[in-house]
Amino acid sequence: MVERYIKGSILSNTIHNPSAVLMETDSGTYCLAGEPSNSFIDTFRAYYDENKGKRFTIFSPNKCCDDVIESIVTPDTKKMERKILKLNTKSFAEKVNTIKKPGDFKFHPISRDAITISNNFNEAYYHAHWVSIEQYLTNGICYYATNSAWKRELFLYGIVTH
Repeated sequence: MVERYIKGSILSNTIHNPSAVLMETDSGTYCLAGEPSNSFIDTFRAYYDENKGKRFTIFSPNKCCDDVIESIVTPDTKKMERKILKLNTKSFAEKVNTIKKPGDFKFHPISRDAITISNNFNEAYYHAHWVSIEQYLTNGICYYATNSAWKRELFLYGIVTH
């Protein structure tokens, strides 16, 4: 589905010029996008019901899709809030210059060793979202930062590359 590296499907209300799509990954992450028609909403509701009990994490890019998702909420559904933050680069730059902690930040590409020691982005994460660690190491790009004074890892999210 994503450059043929992450397995999944794209479902739409029509092959040509769809007004709405549901993108799904095999790991249970979904994105509903577009302006769904009533028949698309009915099909989506049935699809949601068929997948009860399975991981179903869904994202939407607009209010229209949010409303569709909220219309099928069940007692088993838990809505989580998202926040969009914009970095104030001037303020950030000033603060970075004043936070001079001992130890330098060092950036490292994600490696098998980094995956082994990570608490959050461990082997299970890569198997669920990338099929395998090898698939990620071959096709993903991501770095993590360490700081000797903080003694903790900071992961930066990766992207799919060719």
